[in-house]
Parts: sequence; structure tokens; C-alpha cells
Amino acid sequence: MDPDRYQNGFLSPNRPSTNRRTNQMNQVNQACGLLFCFNEEEIIGETIAYYLSQGIDLVVFDNESTDDSLRIIDSFRNDGSAYAGQIRDVCSISTEGYEWRKILQFACAYMHKELSDYDWILLIDADGFYQSPVRGLTLLEFLNEASRHGFNMFDGALYAFYPTLQDHTSIENHRERLRYCQPFPNRPPVQQRIFRYQPDIDFYSDCAHRLYGSKLRECPLKFIYEHYVWLSFEHGVKKVFTNRRARYVDLPGGERYFSHHLHLLPIQKDFVRDHHDLWLYELRSLQISRRSFSIRMALKPLFEFIFAKRRRMFFYTKNVWDSLAYRSRIVRFDPRRALRRKLRGVFGPRTKKRPPTPNSPLFQAVNEETVAAQPIVLHRVPTRYHFLMTNFCNVRCNFCNQDFNPASKDQMRLSSFEKILSHIPSVTPCHFSFSGGGDPLLCRDLIEIIRHVDENRPEICTSLTTNGFLLKRHAADLARTSLDELWLAVHGATTETNNQILQTRTSEDVFGALPVLERELVRVGNTSMSKIFYMVVSQANIEELPALISRANEFGVGRVYAAFCRYYPWDQYRNHNGQRPKQEESLYYDQQRYNRVIERSHMVARSAGVEFGHDQMFGEKKKSRSCREPWERVLVDFDGTVYPCLGGEVWFKNKVQSGAINFGNLMNEHILNVVNSEGYIRARRSCNAFSGENVLKECQDCHQTLDLVGPDVKHAHMVRMPQITNQLPQE
Repeated sequence: MDPDRYQNGFLSPNRPSTNRRTNQMNQVNQACGLLFCFNEEEIIGETIAYYLSQGIDLVVFDNESTDDSLRIIDSFRNDGSAYAGQIRDVCSISTEGYEWRKILQFACAYMHKELSDYDWILLIDADGFYQSPVRGLTLLEFLNEASRHGFNMFDGALYAFYPTLQDHTSIENHRERLRYCQPFPNRPPVQQRIFRYQPDIDFYSDCAHRLYGSKLRECPLKFIYEHYVWLSFEHGVKKVFTNRRARYVDLPGGERYFSHHLHLLPIQKDFVRDHHDLWLYELRSLQISRRSFSIRMALKPLFEFIFAKRRRMFFYTKNVWDSLAYRSRIVRFDPRRALRRKLRGVFGPRTKKRPPTPNSPLFQAVNEETVAAQPIVLHRVPTRYHFLMTNFCNVRCNFCNQDFNPASKDQMRLSSFEKILSHIPSVTPCHFSFSGGGDPLLCRDLIEIIRHVDENRPEICTSLTTNGFLLKRHAADLARTSLDELWLAVHGATTETNNQILQTRTSEDVFGALPVLERELVRVGNTSMSKIFYMVVSQANIEELPALISRANEFGVGRVYAAFCRYYPWDQYRNHNGQRPKQEESLYYDQQRYNRVIERSHMVARSAGVEFGHDQMFGEKKKSRSCREPWERVLVDFDGTVYPCLGGEVWFKNKVQSGAINFGNLMNEHILNVVNSEGYIRARRSCNAFSGENVLKECQDCHQTLDLVGPDVKHAHMVRMPQITNQLPQE
């Protein structure tokens, strides 16, 4: 084997002579196409025949195809005399996954070494067909005619073809069968795929979209780029989920190279498009006449002269504005700023200028604009993380939606948390909430975990949610942490009421533990911990809410929040051995009572100096909104398993355990890969307000419904869908 033909994992077999050859009519072939291929047996034959018949030579760069692509390519090499062009070479490229830039870099080096004697170079995908934009001119004739006017680079007008239900399946030729396409008329992606060869050209830096080189002059008329994305539902699933996504390369920082297929799911509607959403493709309507082409080329110098004049006028006007702004500093008046302010008042609201941030997702957090846009693929880092520290508890709250298995008692370890934290980049703002499963104070490593966050990630805001029965035991340790918020689940103003709802007879008392915690906080000088009472209200305890607010002031608790009790299909819960609340106790059946107590509680809170929050009152008109959880929040179980929302460990537990759905695991994956897993994509598509898809039936009606539509809807209180409860899998 020739050692010069194997470099850095690239093998180019059977290389012919590099001398330019002539065709049967003794004319020099002017163009060579660099054809990129990986498992394209369905269309590679049509592509090769299309370019060879036009007299365009080809060099094929195959990324280790495993189907019949190479056999089809060899058939054209063996029968090269039938076409005006020839397959000049076939290069086999070895990569680790789908490394598109690496393939392009090798192809660019090959071009400079072997193809410098060609006039035109074309960058061709195996499913791409280039058409002349001028009627009556072939592609090469169009290139040569434009070259006479000084143009040496051509951008493509992209038309992406998709299968539809209107296609005639009896037609074998794919280009004849697929008639509907999606054009990109407003903001087309740059497709600078054709250029005249020059020694310093670079097409790999921008992944074959934008060219870099000296003395490049782009033609104003774009060639027509027909891209057949996939040919059928079966071909699309194979191409995306077998040939693409499975080979995506993870980059440092959790990004994925070439990730624009991540929003797709293996369902019919994603691969067979509605023809009403596409354009019926007619080539002649996109092409211009030769006369129009000649006129545009002749008038191009005039347009360039006008644009140059406008450009000079712009710089002159800018200098005038700068001069006025400089002179007006004496009176503190900037005319440009005043004009911008005036325009904002006419065309839109004023917005604060945001400080610039690096482009890397490592330094960008999900913000309000991102959530409002609700993108399917998330390129920014979520900021709210909810950790389930245990899967067992020391009480049996009668309203709890968990169904604990007494045979399983697990908890998060410090070593596991360190691995999880290493996959979450440092962004601001960021919030960590430590909660259940069960009570987090049952986790042996909880205090060490909080201290680990304090020492290594001090920018993170932390909170802890507990029933408080172990608070006295851990008061000294908690006081020496930098915990920002302590949420105490207290469901009555007296110990008797609280214990009755929590269904416990323990001698430990949250009201007795609070003075101990307060003394410890004073002793160590900790003034940053905020304490909050969280009360789940029903007809059984709603009347004690004002009294609890009064007691909050006595214990130095600065905030009280009241939330509705949700009612689940309790008959499906097998391991909870306590008494469940009856649906008749729901405040949905006593709405005036709830509103009356909430109003009285506001008065008590104002007089006591306590902040008071609550779920929406009945009768208030609430505009329904879409769920924001899959964009904002990540729920992490004790073993690193991820769920897309609060309560997801109940809603999706069985499906995750059975492997039917996967949201990722932060023990093994970076957060950006987790939130772009197939499970998260399904959740975001189900919750997206613009598409209205129901990909996950669990997202149609869940415990978050009350927050989304308000309390005036019955099923917001009586949660439906009994099949989603956390039953143990049947053997």
C-alpha cells in the first residue's frame, strides 16, 4: 500500500492519474464535484448519473458506508464511458461518529493537492441536485457566462423536498415523485457550494456553508439547490435515528455537533409532511430568461456604483451624527439616543440593554425570552434543579402523591452528587432545591452535599424542603451552611392538626424545633437563611391558616404559602397504608369559604409583618398558559435519573423503569445532552403552546393543571389518568 495515501485515518484507494482528461468531443472537463456520502443507497445512483451526464467529474468521499452505496458507486466507475463525466476517485474516510467538519477538512486538503487544474469546484451532498437559474442554460453554461462578468462564487437558493400523502408511490424516480418542497425565501441559509478554484479557498471552517478566500466575488443570481432530505417515512427514520443521531459527536461542554435533527421523533407526522404547508415545485417558474440574465449582468456595475454611493453617504451621515453627539455632551443630549427613544415609543416598548455574554451555552442560562419562544431543542442551560434526596419518608401525609415501596430505601450519596454537579455548568442565576421522594433530612450525606455546593459553587442559591420532624437534630449543622431558604411543610396551626394530616405520632415537633434553630443561627451569626411555612389546604384545615400566619411571626418565619390539596385516584396506590382524604373535602366544593379565609389571612399577614402567598382565588379570571417546566426545570432522582417536571417521578416512573421513555441521567451525561434527550423532546413538544401536540399523554392532564388553568376547573383538583400512578411493575 502506498503510504502517501493513508494519513490520519483517511484511505483513498485506486487513485487514477491526476492529469486532466478530455471527453469524447475532445473538450476539457471544466468542473469537478466533491460528493459526500454515508449510507445513501436510496438516492446515490440518481445523484451520480445526474452530474456525470452534464460532464462534471466527481470525487466521492465516503464516510465508511455500511449499505450498498459503495457497490453503486463502483458500478458507475466500471461503466464510465456511458457518461460525459467520470468518477475520478473514491476516498474512504474514517471518523469517530458523525464528524462533518473533519470530513470537509480532508476534502479541502485533497482538492488543493489533486484538483487544482479544474476551473470549477462543486460541493455536493449525496441528496443534492443543482440546477441552473437561467432557462436554456445548463449549470456549466451558467457558471461560465457569469464568470465572464467577473463572478467566481455562487450561493444556492435552497428548496428542501419532503414526502407527502399526495405523492404518487408508483413513480420510482424520487425526484419525479417528490413534488412538494419547503423554500427559504426570507432568511435563506448560506449555501456557497460552487466556486472557481483558487489556492487559498477554504470551505470547511463554516461547514460548507460560507467560503473564505481572497478575491471572492459572489454572483447576485443564485443557483437552484434541490435537497431531498428523506424520501419516505421509513427512509427518514433510518437516516435520522440510525445514520445521524446515533453518530453525533459530543463536544466538550456538553454540546453536540450537528444537532438540528434532535427535535424529530420516529412518528409519521415528523417525516411525512402536510402538502398544504409546502410549495408545489415548478422549476420553470423559478428560472429567469436568458434575456433577463443578460440585462442583470449588464446592469450589475450600475448597481454596484449606486450601492457604493449609498455606503459613502451612510458613513458621512454617521460622522455627522457622531459630531453632533460629541458637541451635545455639554448639554447632556445625544440626538441619536433621542431618535432611538422616539422610534421605540412608536414601534415597540423600551427594553433594557443586556450585557453581552459569550456564545457558548456554558455561560448562557435559560431566560424569559427562551421560555416564551419555547424552542424544541434547548441550547441554553436550565437554571432550576430539584433533587430527590431519598425515596422513603418518616411520615405518611394523607395527600402525598408518592407510593413508597417499603422494600426499597435509597438515598443520594455525596460521590453521586459530585458526578451530577460536574455535568452542570456554572451559570447565573441557578437554584438547587433539596427535597423528597421522602424527607431530605433522612439523607445521611445531605449536610455534606450542601457544604459541597457552598464551597465549590457559591453562586448557586440553595433551598431545603422538609416536614421538620428532624429539624432539631440537624439545627446546628444547618445553621453552619449557606442555605438560602428553608421550606417547612406545616399543615396546621397546632401540633395535633399537623400530626393528624401527616399521620404520625412522633414526639418530635416542628414548632419546638424552630426556637432551637433560631438560637443556632444567632450563635453562628447566620442571617441569610429565610424560613417559609408551606401549607396544603383543604376543608379539614383551611380555618387554621390565619392562626398559622400569626405563629409564623412568633417563630421568625417571614413567609407563608398556601396551596390547594390535589386528589389522586387513591385506589391505584398499593403501598401507602394510611387514610387518604376524600374528594368531598376539596375546597372546590366550598369556594366561598376558601376566598373568605384567604382575604382574612391577608389582613393577619399585614398586621403581623409576614409575607403571604397562595394559589389563585376562585372566580378570578385566569388566562390559561402552557407548561414551562421542560424548559426551566430539571428534576433529579437520587440515582441521577432525570424527569422533566416536578411530579415527573410519579407521572413517568413506570415508563422510565421499563425503558419506554428516557429523559437521561445526570450521573453519566452533560445537562445539555439530558435536556435534548428524546424524552425531553417529547415533553417540550407536548407542552409547546404553538404546536399543540400531544406526544406524551401524561402531559395532557397532570398535577400542574391547577397552576396552568386556575382553580375553577374541577379536574385541576381531582387529577385524572389513573394509569400514570406509581405502581410497582407486574412480574
